[in-house]
Amino acid sequence: MRRQVPLRRFGEVGDVGHLVAYLSSDAARFMTGQTIVMDGGQTIA
Repeated sequence: MRRQVPLRRFGEVGDVGHLVAYLSSDAARFMTGQTIVMDGGQTIA
């Protein structure tokens, strides 16, 4: 299955954690109504 993912690896807990940290920070204060896909690039393959 890993070969089917463009990044050639499975997602890890830390990958989601970094996104949550960003979204919880002031850096994302102007971001609204987004759908964020974390799938290693499969939706564009």
